[in-house]
Amino acid sequence: MVPPHEPLPWQCNTDTTLVPLTFDGETVGFLKPEYALRLVDLLNDEKRYRRALKLACEELVRRSNGRLGTTEMLFKEYLERAKTPSIGTPAIALLLRHRQEELGVTDKEFVQFCDSYRLSPDKLQAIDDGDTLIEHTMVASLARILGLPLEDVIQIAGE
Repeated sequence: MVPPHEPLPWQCNTDTTLVPLTFDGETVGFLKPEYALRLVDLLNDEKRYRRALKLACEELVRRSNGRLGTTEMLFKEYLERAKTPSIGTPAIALLLRHRQEELGVTDKEFVQFCDSYRLSPDKLQAIDDGDTLIEHTMVASLARILGLPLEDVIQIAGE
């Protein structure tokens, strides 16, 4: 028996209207109308952006007389560079930038904030520049600064 205030695992909301999302004439899912239009626009724009990037790469290769490699190689390199880092120093640097935005502080105030948690300005700068590996001695400070569990920071840092 389910306790009185706990929601039931299966529920039905007959007031919610969903619209079908289709790809090449085949239904691939259902969404609320307010999300459907935005998602369809984004998905359709992605093809156009990829084509624009490919054209830019072709032009760069042509202007460099092939010194930059092939169009396909350059295209893949740019796509890889555009990915959000998920591990290592670049990921920690990105999390630190997000944390600063979250706190709404200036660069100087954020440096002082990090220094108060025993992450020196030099080490903070090295992380931001990507010039250092995350040392095990920095992990506890980073966890407190980022407001994340120690285990998560260890995993992200790639230790």
